[in-house]
Amino acid sequence: MSQQPGADGHESSGQQSPGVPPAPPPDQYGQYGQYGTPPPPAPDQYGQYGTPPPPAPDQYGQYGQYGQYGTPPPPAPDQYGQYGQYGQPPGTGGYYGAGFVPVPSAVQPGIVPLRPLTLGEIYDGAFRAIRSNPMVMFGLAIIVVGVGAIVQLGFTAAFVGRIERAAQAGVADVDAFFSVGTFAGLLLSSAAVSLATLILEGLAIISVSESVIGRKVSLGEVWRRARGRLWRLVALSLLLGAAGIAAVAAATVAVVGLSVALVEAGGDNWALLFVLVPVLFLALLVLLAFIAVRTMFAPCTIMLEGTGVFASIARSWRLTKGHFWRLFGIMLLTVVLVGILVSILSVPFSMVGTIFATDGFMVPLVLSSIGQLVGSALSIPVMAAVLALLYVDVRMRKEGLDVELARAAQAG
Repeated sequence: MSQQPGADGHESSGQQSPGVPPAPPPDQYGQYGQYGTPPPPAPDQYGQYGTPPPPAPDQYGQYGQYGQYGTPPPPAPDQYGQYGQYGQPPGTGGYYGAGFVPVPSAVQPGIVPLRPLTLGEIYDGAFRAIRSNPMVMFGLAIIVVGVGAIVQLGFTAAFVGRIERAAQAGVADVDAFFSVGTFAGLLLSSAAVSLATLILEGLAIISVSESVIGRKVSLGEVWRRARGRLWRLVALSLLLGAAGIAAVAAATVAVVGLSVALVEAGGDNWALLFVLVPVLFLALLVLLAFIAVRTMFAPCTIMLEGTGVFASIARSWRLTKGHFWRLFGIMLLTVVLVGILVSILSVPFSMVGTIFATDGFMVPLVLSSIGQLVGSALSIPVMAAVLALLYVDVRMRKEGLDVELARAAQAG
């Protein structure tokens, strides 16, 4: 480097352009700014001039890791330890593969943000789904459950009336109400209510899935999309119900056989029997809860993905893998909260029915059915909405569904 003029007045061997003022005196590093420009600022800790200092070191101890000096630091890591929603710049691949373009972390076109959901966001989204499309979620529940309740009320009234007439006729005629026709009517009415509930859940799942991306679908559109898949939903319900009945029957046979064997063995086996029987029934409850959680997304896959009955069970089994305890806890809490809410709503009807109990059975029965209708009309949409949002949440966690939903919301 050529020696620059110093403070003692010596000139360098280089040529200086005429008319250009002399350079400022050198600083402690012997460096100058360009002629005609003010002296550079004092050197920073990196010995550089004229550039702003780099950002504070990030968590990896790097200076300016995300760009050159002077670029803003990256955003603070989110709750998943990543920068931004996915922690990868566009086009670098990452978790979702090459060419992936991440969506902003705060994207929320509908009832919930498009990212893994918290428990509060799931419950908030469930009630938002009801408010955003009340005709499908709440109004349809009143219609469907109301029709089923009327059918059940008719058979129940006939059944109770037969009991009263048989009791008034005498003890010898009390067995008259145990007729095949009466029990068949009660069974059919219960099946009608269960079928109506199942159809309502399927329709609500479709409505919630559209509310996630900010769309409001009409009742006609929901029915058009669901009607070809409802028979698979019914078949799934029958299959799972038969499996549950078979498990209970097998457990009952095992308990009876064990009891008989212990009694015939004699001795002090009664104490062992009182221990083993509760343990076996507890094991049965654990098994039923495990199967219920692992197959809980089967209705969602049928209604939203169009899978078959057995394919929906397999698909639900894969989706719930690794999320069992979280799903079990949320659904158990939801069932308890909804049960408490339904009980609170049914108390006024039961109290009024008790007042009119002396005038006959019909008024209390009607009031009890109305309380059941109100409770079911609220509980069924809430349960269906929570189930649908859990399905969306698990797919966002495992399959990156949030990216597809964001694109669908932009396209729609």
